[in-house]
Amino acid sequence: MECSKCGSYQDSGKFCGTCGGELVASTKQADDVAKPESEQTESEDSLDLEVKKETLVVDTPETEGEANESVEKVKEASRAYGSFFTTYIKSPSDVFSHASKEFTNALINIGIIALLLAFTNYRTISNVMSEFYFDEFGPSFFSIFFNVVLGFAIVTAIIISILFVVNKLFGTMASYKDIVSIFGVHMTVVVITIGLAFILSIFKANTYALILVFVAMALMFTLIPLYIISHLLTKEPKNIDPLYGYLIYIVGVSITFVIVIGVLLDSTLGNFINDTMTYM
Repeated sequence: MECSKCGSYQDSGKFCGTCGGELVASTKQADDVAKPESEQTESEDSLDLEVKKETLVVDTPETEGEANESVEKVKEASRAYGSFFTTYIKSPSDVFSHASKEFTNALINIGIIALLLAFTNYRTISNVMSEFYFDEFGPSFFSIFFNVVLGFAIVTAIIISILFVVNKLFGTMASYKDIVSIFGVHMTVVVITIGLAFILSIFKANTYALILVFVAMALMFTLIPLYIISHLLTKEPKNIDPLYGYLIYIVGVSITFVIVIGVLLDSTLGNFINDTMTYM
């Protein structure tokens, strides 16, 4: 406060403590009091706007960065599988020493074979039907794809399970995951075989495509599993001679094949007849 007579300043009161004159508000205080309310509102609004901008910057997802990260992960996985493929096409038996490390790539191998087998069968059947002008009577893509993938998955699971049980009884103490890895890694050569069959089916070389399909199936469900069980049973033989485990495996797989193939043939033929009757 400022004295109107002597000009002295003091914090509070109505009269000056020096001369007794009346006190009035100073120029600075008057300016603060008289400051337009609109300016204060504008200041507050600008502050709120800055806060909102900061919030938007923080909350906005970095979609481009996330997309780049996803692409990099795909590239990294592709490079890892490519390295895996080239390594085990040269020496697939190396997997026996570190089976558990290759579980993911082994599953990828099995999945690729299932897809290629389904597409190859569809292409081959479509090619044959078109040659005899029976395109309209052919089974649908979904029915072939579903039956092939389902049948493949069932047979593969049975083969791996029998390998695991026989090996557990007569050979090593490898886990089920290890057996899947060993089996899947040895399917690398089958990936190449069935891949060639698919390419031939695209160019309508149906006979050669079917021959390669049969070769791939023989490798996958007969020759390679026999090699795997032979290696496992002789690696750490137990009290019972490995020969009996080998024979049990062959008998078990043979019985399973007869049952599964019979069921799949009945199902496939039934679907084919139903599809044919639909168009007649």
